[in-house]
Amino acid sequence: MRYLFYCGPGIGDLLILLPYAKVIKENDPQAHIDLFTISSRARIETQKSILGLQEYVERLEYYSAKEPLHSIRF
Repeated sequence: MRYLFYCGPGIGDLLILLPYAKVIKENDPQAHIDLFTISSRARIETQKSILGLQEYVERLEYYSAKEPLHSIRF
C-alpha cells in the first residue's frame, strides 16, 4: 500500500511522523511511505539529511511559494 503524509514545515513536525512510519513499515513491509511538506530549499536539505538516517520513509516532496511547483509528482 502507498501512503502520503502531510508534514509541517519544521523539523519537529518531521520527527513526530517518523514513529508512525515505523509502525506502518513493521506491519506492512511492502508499504511505500512518502511525505509532503511546504518548505524552502535550505530547510528541505536539513530534513532530507534527517530522513537519510532512517529506513521507513521513501521520499520527501515539497513546494514553496517562492519556487515553482517542481518536485510534486503524484
